[in-house]
Amino acid sequence: GWDMPIQNIKLIAVAPMNMLQAEIYEYAFVLLGAIGFAGIVMFISAAVKNNVLTLLLSLAVVYGPM
Repeated sequence: GWDMPIQNIKLIAVAPMNMLQAEIYEYAFVLLGAIGFAGIVMFISAAVKNNVLTLLLSLAVVYGPM
């Protein structure tokens, strides 16, 4: 059912756009990832008082896993 339109789900049948059910999960995970990254950056910013070090650590969080 991943390739079924979301209009087949009765809870959100009023969706004005044509979207597949798998896309809902994709957008939800992207949103959770962005919120998680923002939380990590805010924690680093609160813990480290040096602006340059905060920037470098935040960039390390982004580019480290790559």
